[in-house]
Amino acid sequence: MVFDQRQHSKETIRRAKEEQKKLKGLTDEQLMELEDTLMTAEYKDDRSPEAIAAFEPSPSLVKQLAVMYETDRRYIAAGWFWRRWRHPEQFEKWDKWKRRHLDENGKLLPSATVKMFGYENTVESLCEALNASEEFVRGQAAAALGDLGDNSAVPALVDALQDESNEVRGHAVVSLMGFKDEKAVNPLIRLLADNDSEVRGLAAAALGEIGDRTAIKPLIETLGKLAVEDGDEDENTAYFLVALGRLCTRVDIPLIIDALRDFGEDFFGDAIVILKNLCDENDIPFLKSVVRDESEYVRMIAAAILAKLGDGSGLADLLEDTSEEGRRVALAAAALFGELEQR
Repeated sequence: MVFDQRQHSKETIRRAKEEQKKLKGLTDEQLMELEDTLMTAEYKDDRSPEAIAAFEPSPSLVKQLAVMYETDRRYIAAGWFWRRWRHPEQFEKWDKWKRRHLDENGKLLPSATVKMFGYENTVESLCEALNASEEFVRGQAAAALGDLGDNSAVPALVDALQDESNEVRGHAVVSLMGFKDEKAVNPLIRLLADNDSEVRGLAAAALGEIGDRTAIKPLIETLGKLAVEDGDEDENTAYFLVALGRLCTRVDIPLIIDALRDFGEDFFGDAIVILKNLCDENDIPFLKSVVRDESEYVRMIAAAILAKLGDGSGLADLLEDTSEEGRRVALAAAALFGELEQR
């Protein structure tokens, strides 16, 4: 089933996106059933002679693309990282659906869908598809290259990180995450400044998966900047914390304290998450050395974690400061210690 590339204009995509809106009311099960039907049906050219002459998209093609867009959106939303942990039943449902959609070579859905547009399930053909005019085709090609598992696709996927489409960049990041190739580290670090929140988060997660420690400082700096710019509204910062949890060791504790000094309250919550998992009894001397730091946020965290480790000297030290600020910081540190005890 091969389509003439000229048939897939921006108008095709526009119509498919409009059609996709109608699918949002379907349950996941209804959408899966519809997708099954469309994927196994014989393509019928139901355009009029006038439409064919003008290269207008057929209703069948528009419907098929719309279903693929919506299916892909729900599959991605159910399957990544902390969303998977919070809603395991959603991930399990879509994972079963995914396993039903293998092509004859055992490859996942994206490699099957791009075949409709005339591309084969090979690195060379899928890399060519990364240059297609249609956003959907480029995104599916990027995903299919990850499924194919051939590292020779890495340079093309790195190039795809500069695609104008958020969706394509996201698929390329996820595929590179699977390859864990160090050649992708610097391009992914640059992507931490992407204008799309989810792409930034996926880039952070990919850096955590690859495991290159050169990403630690950029991840911390970006996390701090995002906190200043967006407050706590960007849910994709969870990816940054997952990545730092994978990459950071005790030797990075001073770096996190430095970031806390730089970003203060905006980085406070993130610093707690990272430091409470890193610090142990061996870090007590360092924590004592910063419990009188100029930054009140450093003092709070140092005293609270010291108490969590069984050393109350930090809280006692803060209580010696009888100024209004000193009492406030001491009370905040004690409250933070209480929260850490409950976690």
